[in-house]
Amino acid sequence: MPSREHRIKRLKYQSWYRGCKETDILLGNFARAELDALSELEIDAFERLLEENDVDIFRWLTDQAEIPENFKNDPTFHKIYTFCKERKRA
Repeated sequence: MPSREHRIKRLKYQSWYRGCKETDILLGNFARAELDALSELEIDAFERLLEENDVDIFRWLTDQAEIPENFKNDPTFHKIYTFCKERKRA
């Protein structure tokens, strides 16, 4: 099992190099700013989100599509969502 440090490093990389630049920016900025402070359970949830399609993630985070049930009540998804909304206003 990879160390926490190695896992976070891998997830940060995956967040920035997904294929859809818009999603890269949203997830990459979140990962850079917040990933080190997340709990193991939150990191697990972030990792599950990264398994989803880039276009879908982008649409959920930008209110272009309804958030699916499996993320609707996920506190980690809402951290990401809030982070993206706050960055947009800044």
